[in-house]
Amino acid sequence: MVEEHKGYTSEVADAALLIEQWNGVKNNFKPLTPITSSYRQKDVGISGDPKFHEMKHFLTSHSHQDRLVARATGVSEGDESPRKEGVDIMNSKARQLAHEARGMESPVSKTSSNFTASPRFALTGTSTLTSSSWVPPAATSSSQSGEVSPTKVESPRKGREVILGEEAEVRRRLQWREELDRNLRRLMTDVELGRDPAMKHHGHKMVCDQFDRLYGWFKDAGDKEVAKEQQGPAFVRYDPAKPVVDVFAPEQGQDFATFSLLLALVMPELHHSTLLRGAGELMSAVRDRRETEETEGDGGDQHAMAMAWPFPQRGFAPTAAAAAEEEADVDVLRLGGVGRDGHTRPLSPRARAAAKDVVGQLVEEELHELVRGSHFAWYGLPEPGYYVGNTPAIPRLRIPALKMQDAGQGFRDTEFGTGGTSTAFPSMLALASTWDEDLVRLVGGALGTEFKGKGANCILGPSINVHRAAAGGRNFEYLSGEDGHLGAKLTAAYVKGVQEQGVIATAKHFAFNEQETNRMSMDARISERTQWELYYLPFRAAAEAGVGAVMCAYNKVNGTYACHNSEILNADLRGKMNFSGFVMSDWTAMHSKDALGAGLDQEQPGIIKKVPMLGEVGVLVDAVIKTLARPVLETAAMHVLTTIFRLRLDQDAGCAPPNCTQELASDQTKATTHGERHEDIALRAAESGIVLLKNEQGLLPLRKGKLHRIAVVGNAAADESHGTFVGKGSGFVKPDSSAKTPLQAIEEKAAKAEIQVLKPEGASIEEASSLAQSVDAVIVVIGTDASEGMDRASLGLGNFSDAMIEAVAGKAPTIVLLQIPGAVLMPWRSQVAAVASQFMGGVATGTAWANFLFGHFSPRGRLPIMMPETSADVIPVGLDAEVTYAEGLLTSYRSPSLRASFPFGHGLAFTTFQYSGAHRVEKGCEAAACVEVLVKNAGQSSGEELVQAYVHFPEPTGGDAAWVQGTPEIMLKAFRRTKVLQPDESQTLRFDFPARDLKLFCSERGWVLQRKIEVRLGASSKDIRQAVEVELAISE
Repeated sequence: MVEEHKGYTSEVADAALLIEQWNGVKNNFKPLTPITSSYRQKDVGISGDPKFHEMKHFLTSHSHQDRLVARATGVSEGDESPRKEGVDIMNSKARQLAHEARGMESPVSKTSSNFTASPRFALTGTSTLTSSSWVPPAATSSSQSGEVSPTKVESPRKGREVILGEEAEVRRRLQWREELDRNLRRLMTDVELGRDPAMKHHGHKMVCDQFDRLYGWFKDAGDKEVAKEQQGPAFVRYDPAKPVVDVFAPEQGQDFATFSLLLALVMPELHHSTLLRGAGELMSAVRDRRETEETEGDGGDQHAMAMAWPFPQRGFAPTAAAAAEEEADVDVLRLGGVGRDGHTRPLSPRARAAAKDVVGQLVEEELHELVRGSHFAWYGLPEPGYYVGNTPAIPRLRIPALKMQDAGQGFRDTEFGTGGTSTAFPSMLALASTWDEDLVRLVGGALGTEFKGKGANCILGPSINVHRAAAGGRNFEYLSGEDGHLGAKLTAAYVKGVQEQGVIATAKHFAFNEQETNRMSMDARISERTQWELYYLPFRAAAEAGVGAVMCAYNKVNGTYACHNSEILNADLRGKMNFSGFVMSDWTAMHSKDALGAGLDQEQPGIIKKVPMLGEVGVLVDAVIKTLARPVLETAAMHVLTTIFRLRLDQDAGCAPPNCTQELASDQTKATTHGERHEDIALRAAESGIVLLKNEQGLLPLRKGKLHRIAVVGNAAADESHGTFVGKGSGFVKPDSSAKTPLQAIEEKAAKAEIQVLKPEGASIEEASSLAQSVDAVIVVIGTDASEGMDRASLGLGNFSDAMIEAVAGKAPTIVLLQIPGAVLMPWRSQVAAVASQFMGGVATGTAWANFLFGHFSPRGRLPIMMPETSADVIPVGLDAEVTYAEGLLTSYRSPSLRASFPFGHGLAFTTFQYSGAHRVEKGCEAAACVEVLVKNAGQSSGEELVQAYVHFPEPTGGDAAWVQGTPEIMLKAFRRTKVLQPDESQTLRFDFPARDLKLFCSERGWVLQRKIEVRLGASSKDIRQAVEVELAISE
């Protein structure tokens, strides 16, 4: 074909290079960067040095050119001798400098080899590399005397000089590149081999020294080559400021025949009709681009090319696909399906296409690496320099390492000596008590920032299980509280905040992991209706927000382990929820290889090695994983890669474990996100999560002149370990040194208000009671703990805290501040003047308490759970092997029999509000139903009100009598917050209810839209202020 179209051969070479570059070089490697010595810092990987990226950029930009030239011109490899100019001199100087550095006599005068042996790191921990053992080989072929013996090669085809111009110059330049390519690849291989711990420091220094020598040679000889290349043909030009040459310049005049030829050249396996179609589409795209380039700018050619390219992409296709995404859909890539207009869209089909292409290029070992984790030690922590969850990078396809870390209240610091270098944000339950989507999104963004700063790219959160048992040991970790709708709204916000930072969010634990007792084996027996109307809602919201990953749970679901349950993973999660990311197992939750066929994509933590008495532990050991069919492995890998490419992790790979010690040790507590300091974000979140449960006679806020002396007592008042600021378990984050005890923070504020603070010497009830008799008010700070792995033994406060509260309450007005992991019993609530709760508020707990007490803000938190009146007013933890969710939807406030001391949604401000004029809105309502209500600040202080919209179905239709009886009286369907209202100021709030929020689920009929509904608006589930009846028009 080339022979038949000699006149187009030059254009073919140009266009062929373009295609290869478009596939392989659109990789956002930075252009030439200044020399830096920062890579010499201890434990910093060479891959992070700008020098390395500079040479890698050069290498990648030209790695296929000699092959392309050979194809386009018929020149075979090795036809001519390589160029000698300048290289021998560089070799001699490099060897001389290397020997001088070791105090040796220069061997320049002696006959020497070309030093082509590549440095290696022996497995024994000793290195065969010396400071002078290898330098770049001379790009020449010489005799022992050093004289050049060039070989003249006859042109294999007449007219080649016309096609290539000065052939000899081109060949010498290409030979120079070939030598550089080979040497750089050797260096990269050596970097990968230098993993033995005993060689880390010594080997790193040796490689850095060698890297310096190679870089010096590259700069000296490379600058000459670059200068000469500017005069050569377009297809061998190299501009250090640009990753590719714009071959689409109009003056080059490519035409249909040119593209037909280049496609035949690059993809000879394609059928002739496919070639013609592809060429036509390419040319059409180019013409469209040229017609609009004045308005579109420089990016039009890339977009047109990407949109028209009709064949599977090669080389670094993921980056090319990501680069071609439309600017208007950037949010789709990062937020996962939600565009800037807020509407749900298909999840990045280009990412899926790129993943599909790359999967086909993976060899067996690489497939295995993507579907199982590694480097988790038998003692329960990652190996040094690694993360809790790891998959290795695959550099040849630009697949980055996955680096996963726990995120209960921030980045979990697992590297030795790094505690306190991450911000301890409020717990997930504390965030739930804010009922504030914007704030949760901001905290998610801050978490994403810190994870990136720590080198990680996957957050093992949010935990979003809906509470069932009030004594659940991990309830403090769960963002949903006791309601699926609340959890759905906050989950979507969290996922978007994290993934805006280019970090994968992981929704967990799917599904029905609502207790710790027997969590590894218990079987959750649950109806389909209960799944979809309550417990699935946050996971569905996560999928719709584009969450990158889901973690399946330890427990069984209706008889089958969650990580092996095709019904919940394939039918429900991927099918009905349209989840497009990947599913990882909870740590050691995979039981057999069959899980990969049932919907699991990745075993974590993978193979645990050197386990005492056991050796290797894990399911997908080599002997097992090799028995899996390739299509099964490819499906799992596809899901993993789709998330990686959609979030563009391939464009910002970060450090490569174990060379992540610097990142893991970095202090992230002073970081900023969206211009806000993380310490300020943590404080605002902690303050917003404080729920004022009771405030008799306006005792709060404490003001100058009202009180003169106060006492601060309680087990958590002066606890410098901050034991109840954070929960325990895999999500534990140590508060940094900025944390203040409640007593310290209160003393600081009290001093400014000229209020004296008294504190007991010990912790006895008698001393606290005696102290209470001499003050104007007593503040009792009580903390109780919880941990992953065990459910709470009771809902009592423990540590004789109830007795202390009762003892002081009779002596002076008492304010109780609760630092708690969930629901607690308050038998003394009628005896005290004020009660406030904070669900493990993180590093800012103490400061938040003080600001709250002294009125620096009006409380805005609301309970995401109900506080039970007695121990009988809860769903108990299941103790049997099978735990039946017999109560169905009737948990928490939805139950007609469970009584509350403080109801779901309850929370006071320092002022009061009135509701009026609730009515249905017909005009301009695009939802199934719209309702408005007027809210007025009727108090004496400023504040904001959270209006909650509960829906009552007076005539539920869809099922039998038992189904009707199982329908709750009310269900939360919306909530809105006013702005900060001044006294007597009002604001109208509008609630739009989509049709799916007005449906009930029936196994036989699916979702059934209800004809009659009643919208109940209130300040809590028990404080309903207004109601609006709505009848929907339903076509039969």
